[in-house]
Amino acid sequence: MSARIAVTAGCLVAIVSARADAAAKMLVVGAGDCRDPSLTTAVKQFHDDAARELPGQLFEPELVLEAVRPRASKSVQDLQRQVDSARTLLYGGQNERGLELVTQALSELDKASPQVNPWPVTAAALMVQSQLYKNLGRTKEMNEVYRRLLRIEPGFTLDADAYPPSTLQAFDAVRKELARTKKGALQVLSSPAGAAVYVDGKELAKTPAKVELAPGTYRVSLLSADGVSFPRRVELKNSAVLQVDMAFEAAVSQQPPLCVAALDDDEARKLGAEVSADRVIVVRNASAPGNPPYITAVLYDATGRQERNGGTGVANVSRLAAFIATGKESPDVRPVGAEAVKPPERPAKPPPPQGGAAVVVAAGVTSGPTTTEPVEPPPEPSTPTPPPPAGAGTSTARVVSYAVLSVGVGSLVAGLIVYATGAADRQQLASLTVADGRLYPPGTDNYNEAVALMPKVDANRTLAFTLIGAGAGLAVAGGLGVLLFPASDTRVALFPTGQGGAFSVSGRF
Repeated sequence: MSARIAVTAGCLVAIVSARADAAAKMLVVGAGDCRDPSLTTAVKQFHDDAARELPGQLFEPELVLEAVRPRASKSVQDLQRQVDSARTLLYGGQNERGLELVTQALSELDKASPQVNPWPVTAAALMVQSQLYKNLGRTKEMNEVYRRLLRIEPGFTLDADAYPPSTLQAFDAVRKELARTKKGALQVLSSPAGAAVYVDGKELAKTPAKVELAPGTYRVSLLSADGVSFPRRVELKNSAVLQVDMAFEAAVSQQPPLCVAALDDDEARKLGAEVSADRVIVVRNASAPGNPPYITAVLYDATGRQERNGGTGVANVSRLAAFIATGKESPDVRPVGAEAVKPPERPAKPPPPQGGAAVVVAAGVTSGPTTTEPVEPPPEPSTPTPPPPAGAGTSTARVVSYAVLSVGVGSLVAGLIVYATGAADRQQLASLTVADGRLYPPGTDNYNEAVALMPKVDANRTLAFTLIGAGAGLAVAGGLGVLLFPASDTRVALFPTGQGGAFSVSGRF
């Protein structure tokens, strides 16, 4: 019997089981251009204000993303350095501490996105872990680690010069055992097709795919040009079928606030269904590009029926959140029509000035189908707003870009200097080890001096690589900023919000 039913997005179970029994759970999610700072700022403020109106009744964005998109807390580069430290402890005979470090690294690598290609570091970590188990006399665990590696990469080979004959023999024995094991068939389908299938962090095929694997539990993720899917835990026995809606999952933001890159509300509501939310609030920036943000929100129940909707200027998001969450009416919130919200096809007109707030009529409870209609724009202002001075926004953006570029170059140079200052310690450490980098036997002068020197060398490398990496990233970002912000047609706009302010950049890039 096919295991289609048994294959589930296990990461969602934690959210569903953690829901309060009495309080209805509500999810706030943005929809539209998730790179728009006006939208993301409004979504975050809307959630925080609604949470104050309804304590304990809203899903926390961080918990939702941790459930559907668990993320490693360290970069792959940092995890590689942690694996290297565990290997050093292995050579020094500090097996328990080394095992603790490498096990932590593998736990983080298990959550790493396929976008960073974690498999090479994972394979190296597994080999370090296996040798630590061997030194501790835990043969069963050692063989299980070999099995975990070889079931993903059956052709993985060991360097005969780097490992003793006993390790080579044990590794080949597990390889032969897996070759005799009856495989299960994992069929992976995606919409649209053509997504890369990553199993335990290694790319094995593209959808539609049928992958033969030894029975066991696997972590499966899909990667396409649009983004990455939610990871799945798949228990494979004889066969299993995994179907993934990449158009939806790749559109969900990878960091707070919750946002779905979609033109209608259906995809945002689908995220609510994934976490079993009772009601979903979809927040949008309904203004045309270049105009001040006009924030709209629609509250849907579990059946997709609209309970309330409204819109307001960005300065009154708090009042909009209070109305949508509780029905508390405000003269600053106006209805957006009986249909779901969609950005207008014609440019929205900015709200009239009145102390920085829009004057609108109170919204009522509406209901209707989930098809979308254009949002009625706010009234035309009575007094035209003078345009900003030519080039004012551009100069600000370019100054920031040059500043970021300068800081990046400085950090890069500082990292190189720090690394150079540690050359003497690295050379001294090399002189205290044998040719292959291993330590001399414990108790010898060379061993004691090398162990005392290793923390200093590791600290120097960590600081240097951190400065170099950060510097390179900032330098690239600053350089791109200089290119992306030309000398004209670019504006930096500042908008007040209920909790401070927000900014957006618009123009031709």
